[in-house]
Amino acid sequence: MIDIALQLYTVRDKSALDMVGTVKSLGDIGYKYVESAGYGNLNAQSFAEALEMNGVQAISAHVGIDRLIDERQIVIEEMQLLGCKHVIVPWLRPERRTAEFADQLIGYLNAWGPEFREAGVQLGYHNHEFEFEPLGNTTMFERIRLETDPELVSLQIDLGWAAFAGADPVQLIRENPGRVPLLHAKDLAADGGSATSGEGALPWPEIIAAAREAGAEYLIVENDKPEDSLEDVRQALMNLQQLLAAN
Repeated sequence: MIDIALQLYTVRDKSALDMVGTVKSLGDIGYKYVESAGYGNLNAQSFAEALEMNGVQAISAHVGIDRLIDERQIVIEEMQLLGCKHVIVPWLRPERRTAEFADQLIGYLNAWGPEFREAGVQLGYHNHEFEFEPLGNTTMFERIRLETDPELVSLQIDLGWAAFAGADPVQLIRENPGRVPLLHAKDLAADGGSATSGEGALPWPEIIAAAREAGAEYLIVENDKPEDSLEDVRQALMNLQQLLAAN
């Protein structure tokens, strides 16, 4: 069973000013699950209260690697407060996209995985396009995939970024069964720009079939540059519901 969630970064223009109202709007649209990227204009406690008030569950959180390095215990407490079952490293600054930092990153992920598991949280890593660029005789994505413990570190494949980088998102899912509980359902327009999930160039029937076979639990709507964020996520939810029903 695959459910649909929303990465709140998509509605950051609204949540930065009014997270409470944004969560209410998302609940009214029909979202039951979200993935956080910060708490907008709230703190973790108030965000948790807003979610509960509107019948929305935080399944996951994107948390910057510096917070995980410097204040991991606080992050764990926030995840437990929110009921998040996943915490995801979402991005690396350009100066960290090196073989040397890849060594450190892999060490961090393997070391932190047990800490989060003991707290009831699964650690994961989210790709952009740079992970698929050459890094020595391999790529950062392949290093993370092969050198981290698959029991401790999930792969949150961003389907749109992977396709933008020239990778095959269907193949990536199939190559990592049991390791892709959360998939970012980012879509690409024909020109490579952003598109509403389900309306772009990605092969959604094949993606959904592969996701089911691999044991994926959520397709997470995301659009980095929506024209109207709430309308975009409303349409994306309808699109993915229809695709899941048909495939």
